[in-house]
Amino acid sequence: MVFNVLIGNTDDHARNHAFFILNDKISLTPAYDICPQNRIGGEASHGMMLSMNNNLSLITLCLSSSEYFNISKSQAEKIIIDLIDVIIKNFDAICDEINTSEVTRKLLFQRVILNNYIFNGCEWIGQHFKLINK
Repeated sequence: MVFNVLIGNTDDHARNHAFFILNDKISLTPAYDICPQNRIGGEASHGMMLSMNNNLSLITLCLSSSEYFNISKSQAEKIIIDLIDVIIKNFDAICDEINTSEVTRKLLFQRVILNNYIFNGCEWIGQHFKLINK
């Protein structure tokens, strides 16, 4: 859920989530059908609800839902920070791997991926992003 918000994958409907069942173990399948979506302005909404009756693409909604996943708020904050770090550290390498043009990279980074709007209501996380992105 957090990864989808961070990268702008708003096409996160139920058919894009699956899991394996092997005997008494359940595990998520590898991610698939990930397609970051361009935004007109800042606001975007997801195919699935991020919090009770709300599907806006906001980190605050992810944080407010942490209890439903049996994750404390501090654990959720750490997950978010760690994911931001991973995205920033790997963005260029992934773009290189798939021969993404410089123009497309500029269109994606901070417009689609890590769009500033997603940090509304939790500016401290947005500040972390700005600090590590220098």
